[in-house]
Amino acid sequence: NRFAGHLVSVVYSEEPDFYMVGTLQATPTYDPMTHKGQLVLSSSDGDSYRYHVVETQVTKNGSGTISLTNDYMPVVPTVTTTAETALSWKVGTDTFRKSISAGTWMFPEFELQQGANSITISGSGTTTFRYREGRL
Repeated sequence: NRFAGHLVSVVYSEEPDFYMVGTLQATPTYDPMTHKGQLVLSSSDGDSYRYHVVETQVTKNGSGTISLTNDYMPVVPTVTTTAETALSWKVGTDTFRKSISAGTWMFPEFELQQGANSITISGSGTTTFRYREGRL
């Protein structure tokens, strides 16, 4: 009853760096001849992605170009800046530019694709990118 019907995060012992999210169903069985029981946990509505247990965080002080590496799942990072900052990046053939003040921001058009994603930062503060990677 502790897990049945609850949305939970499950970490497999074979892949301790990843977790999956879903609603679990618990099916207990007991064999009176061997005096052994078995509990089978299953999920029919689990998310198709396996998420990294540790959130990715990349920090850049001042201006420059950084590369944000992402696993298979597209993700939109949270951007936190300590001073007014200009960001510039490309997605395919489209170029995007944003001027932001100090604070925390998310831009739907700043979706990281699989592999290395290059972004240019212009500003004197500290810029931090946070995102959770995932794969199928």
